[in-house]
Amino acid sequence: MVILGRSKGSVAKGGEWKVAELVQRRTVASDVMSLTFSVEGWRPHIPGQHYEIALTALDGYRAVRNYSVASEPEKVGFLEFGVQLVPDGEVSPYLYEMEVGEKVEMRGPLGGYFNWDVSVPGSLILVGGGSGVIPLMSMIRHNGRHGNVKKVALALSAKTVDRIPYKIELDDYKVNGSLRLLYAVTQQEVEGEGYHKGRLDMFVLKDFLGNFLEEMPMIHICGPNAFVESVSDDLLAIGFNSHSMKTERFG
Repeated sequence: MVILGRSKGSVAKGGEWKVAELVQRRTVASDVMSLTFSVEGWRPHIPGQHYEIALTALDGYRAVRNYSVASEPEKVGFLEFGVQLVPDGEVSPYLYEMEVGEKVEMRGPLGGYFNWDVSVPGSLILVGGGSGVIPLMSMIRHNGRHGNVKKVALALSAKTVDRIPYKIELDDYKVNGSLRLLYAVTQQEVEGEGYHKGRLDMFVLKDFLGNFLEEMPMIHICGPNAFVESVSDDLLAIGFNSHSMKTERFG
């Protein structure tokens, strides 16, 4: 599959298909590549939104997938996506191997439910499973651009430490005091403050987030279906309000 020219006549809620050129690629986990594009006709998104990215083969076959935006809307003219490699996937292997200067088509921003910005009252709880942290990064970065005006906590689950997306950046947020952070690692022994060996169960979540119960926080949970279901049920059992909880699922 190769990248071809612009589609014609495609208009949807996210607007027309636009050409985007890859300007930076970097590894942010052992299986996640950060891709930053310069976007024709860029317009700001709301943290939590996503784009459709399209690849077209020489025979005309077209594959379209949704990718959450990792960058903050203050990064004018550019969009960053975290692409997790699915070896037998139809789109991710091609995006994962893209070189700077290559182009794709994309359409967006899309999505009006999983959104958050600093105008929303209260503190913010984020829970991510693996690459589910990608749209949450947009929220964390957006808060940082506004002087970290909101109290934010992130609980992130991954199989191994090397599969924690954006770990270096997240650790920096923790060090400067702008992010309360917990890593739950399920398939590797870990030690030290801020690490938990095992899944994010109700007891771990209550210990980490219990202090937020009286703050009426907004809660955003993103990850695989089973992960989101489990975390949502546990947070409700702890006493958090379902009306403050938003979820995004994949898989």
